[in-house]
Amino acid sequence: MKPKSERFILKAKVPEGVRMSDTKKILDDQTEGLISEMERLEKGLEEYKSNYRIYEAFAFPEFIDDEKFDKFVDKWKDKVRKKTNLLAPLDQLGIRVFCDDLENQPAFPGTVIEFGSRDVHEENVKNAKNAGGWTYSLTKKIQIQSRKLSLRAQMHHFMYEGTLDSATSTVVHESIHRAHFTMNSQTPLLLSEVQAHFSSIFARGDVFSVSQIIDALTNEKVGYQFNKGDVVRNVRAVVLLLGSGEKYSTISNLIATSKQNQVSHKYLPLEKEAEKILKTFDLDSLDQQALDYIYQMYVTNQRLKAQLLLFETLDEEFKLDDLKKAKEAVLQGRIVRSQYEYDDEGQLDESHAGKLLQASICPMDKEFPYDIMGRRTGVTFGFVMRDNKMIFRIGRFDATDNSETVKWTDDANDIGRLFDVIKQKSSKISFNGKLDLFARYAGSNQINEESMKLLRALASDDELKKMVAECIQFYDSTFTWVLEELQSMGHYGAEYVAGEVKKKLQAYKQRVELYESLVKGLGKDIAEDLTKAVQPKVDQIKESLATYG
Repeated sequence: MKPKSERFILKAKVPEGVRMSDTKKILDDQTEGLISEMERLEKGLEEYKSNYRIYEAFAFPEFIDDEKFDKFVDKWKDKVRKKTNLLAPLDQLGIRVFCDDLENQPAFPGTVIEFGSRDVHEENVKNAKNAGGWTYSLTKKIQIQSRKLSLRAQMHHFMYEGTLDSATSTVVHESIHRAHFTMNSQTPLLLSEVQAHFSSIFARGDVFSVSQIIDALTNEKVGYQFNKGDVVRNVRAVVLLLGSGEKYSTISNLIATSKQNQVSHKYLPLEKEAEKILKTFDLDSLDQQALDYIYQMYVTNQRLKAQLLLFETLDEEFKLDDLKKAKEAVLQGRIVRSQYEYDDEGQLDESHAGKLLQASICPMDKEFPYDIMGRRTGVTFGFVMRDNKMIFRIGRFDATDNSETVKWTDDANDIGRLFDVIKQKSSKISFNGKLDLFARYAGSNQINEESMKLLRALASDDELKKMVAECIQFYDSTFTWVLEELQSMGHYGAEYVAGEVKKKLQAYKQRVELYESLVKGLGKDIAEDLTKAVQPKVDQIKESLATYG
């Protein structure tokens, strides 16, 4: 199916006979049009927002089987291709998204994509880096650290966020490298990284910016050591090409065929094509910034259109009442992540959104009535910021479509009562739901005496030990790699510690501190298996670190 063509900024918008001096007016008109479109799309999504909690049931296996769900997603993707350009750049390169088999990318035959890669994890641990994955230029292999989400989880994420999830975004990033290396195994890595980083707009949308790409590609902590001047020139070159409406595949071809000229040090023909655009349209630095801003808005609007199309397709395919019944049927067995988060006073806290790990359970009984279309109440728990520290709290939420209140409690009897309610309902909550909450707390270093009261109410000792077993595997591998790296570094003494070595040592120290914090928070009984398996390696690491001063 041919995607809708919508060449949008300079080339397609300069009518015959219009003077090049009118470029600024064209840019201004484009900006105004995109802002107006964005406001209209956001207003359309706002009408669905109060019912997000109901629409999410479309991704529940209890509501729809896999075959029907796949057909629904295909129908939505067809609409996205007809009515937006969101997938066009990826389609041009043959990159598949929104599918259960993300590892299957026919455009790159023979390429093996590995999720949950131990190799990437090991490299990140040993060298104190944070790579999401990597692509080999000479072999057909892509390795990604994170685990792949199911199609249902991918769609659930897109419904709420309007962006690709992290694992899919990494597939896109690494597949762009694969596209370059398929055309030319000697593609300059800097240029390949520039276009791959531009794909982040599909994941991060309106928080994406040129300055972020430049910072990332010149940031040694991320693992890049490119010359800043080269990065700036070529990021701007890609902005000009995208802003002038060039296809993603055309830019990819330019990148794969470019080499650095030994005299001018420019990457040609990529930079030459960008210079032609500057000359043709007489663009100054402010015009280039405008093109960047316009492209960001353009892609953001494509995402908003696709998100709105998802809700419209849901309305066409399913009755809201059926979705409501499906949501209510499974609600008692779920820990529900809060759509909004609240501060210590129970007021909306937008400054820490998504960081406070707030969630709820809905008992749906006389004490905690729940009408999905009316008044909704339940037990809420999570963290609040107090004096720049995260403090665990528990309380009650009471919500309607027009208002939502959270009342944290400090009364010891009431706190005990709420933990009792959670314990009574815990058997209906799946182990995976409990494990997910535990992992979120552990990953944020928030396993402590107070949060353990919640986890002990939710999970039996056997379940907690199963959760800790996941930690044993993680820490055993992590500290094995740290020890290997420390042994390979040798014992140079504090006077030789600088640069990369100093950064590594600090990262190793932080990993030990996180482990010790987890052990303390879990308590001796629950942490017993963890300490038995891992503590000897921790002691060796601490002894080795001490030799560096």
